[in-house]
Amino acid sequence: MKIMVIYASSPYQIYVVCYAMYIILDGCEPPGVTAPILIFGWGNPSRGDDALGPLCVAALADLLPQEWQNQIEFLEDYQLQVEHALDMVGRQQVLFIDASLTATAPFEVTQLQAAPETCVTTHAMSPQALMQVYHHLNGQTPPSCTLLAIRGETFELGQPLGVKAQAHLKAALQFAWRWALDAPATPHHFKLHPVQAGAFQNDVVQYKNQIPPTPPMALP
Repeated sequence: MKIMVIYASSPYQIYVVCYAMYIILDGCEPPGVTAPILIFGWGNPSRGDDALGPLCVAALADLLPQEWQNQIEFLEDYQLQVEHALDMVGRQQVLFIDASLTATAPFEVTQLQAAPETCVTTHAMSPQALMQVYHHLNGQTPPSCTLLAIRGETFELGQPLGVKAQAHLKAALQFAWRWALDAPATPHHFKLHPVQAGAFQNDVVQYKNQIPPTPPMALP
């Protein structure tokens, strides 16, 4: 029988340790075989431009070649939470996609480094804090993580995706596709032929034009 002693000197570390023990005791270990690339977008589709992250992920999942299905996993959620650190296990690269009110239009790209969350919360986390959780849980450096922050303008409940946000989404889609294409984890034989690349860009434009407006929600 092995006994593991864990020292936690801050509320943040205690929270991480408690959640790790919950995962272990609950038998929820991540699967042994995972796609080397994870593309993870989050946001609330009912809050206007906050839908940019999930929309971008959904579009990429629809447009990228079927041959990539074992190489790239797509994930969507309303927000980042501590349990998403498990989704990073076994990855080589991660692309986080989120809407941003402060990013320069149409989007900003940032290479992330792990950093502890300054405010402990059970509701939402930053990608940097999630990377820190990964480090605490696994004792390893997290995979290479990039943040694609798409500029949004309106985030009110019940608002549709804005016109500017649709244009920003189109540009972000083209970047995200290129990111996946150039990712070192992408096998060489999956690299698209230039003709296919041009066809994909046309598909992106068509997909953007087909994005239906989000119907307004009836507010109480």
